Amino acid sequence: MDPGFNFNTSAIDDVIRLIEGRGLLPRDVRPPDWLGIKPIYSVEDILDEYREPQLDVEGHRNWRDLRIFQLHVFYDFRRETGIDRHQYALDMEAIDNKLSPLMEEQLVGRLPEDFVFEIIEDLNMIRRFRGVLGETPHMMNTLFMMYRSGGYPCGWDGNFPGGKMVVYYSRTL
Repeated sequence: MDPGFNFNTSAIDDVIRLIEGRGLLPRDVRPPDWLGIKPIYSVEDILDEYREPQLDVEGHRNWRDLRIFQLHVFYDFRRETGIDRHQYALDMEAIDNKLSPLMEEQLVGRLPEDFVFEIIEDLNMIRRFRGVLGETPHMMNTLFMMYRSGGYPCGWDGNFPGGKMVVYYSRTL
């Protein structure tokens, strides 16, 4: 890691503990009321209603674009602080290679493959954000709270930033 920047290792470790503790999408979890989200319990609802919602934020038009837009916040901060991008990427990639198979193991067969890889991508991105920005308020920490609550943030209901995040929770069949 860059010796001129103090990374928030405890924020990174929180994400690693969630994954290594097999905490992804436990069954029959009731979402906490304080989250202020729209919970759903059916994969079909994700596919039917929340994969491509219309968002009103700087030309971004779907859930994936909104998430990717957050990367620009991260890249801008990293550039401003002079973090060694190459070394940070190498360090994070080594962790990705260790954690990605653990995440796949927990999720494959429970969700469509593209959802599994979206979750892996989310959690890898969240870990990178938290390593640099810590627990300061930003969308990646909100996504992490949803994953930690046992859910899968999968869409937006309403026009962003109004409306609510849609979060899938697994139910026993």
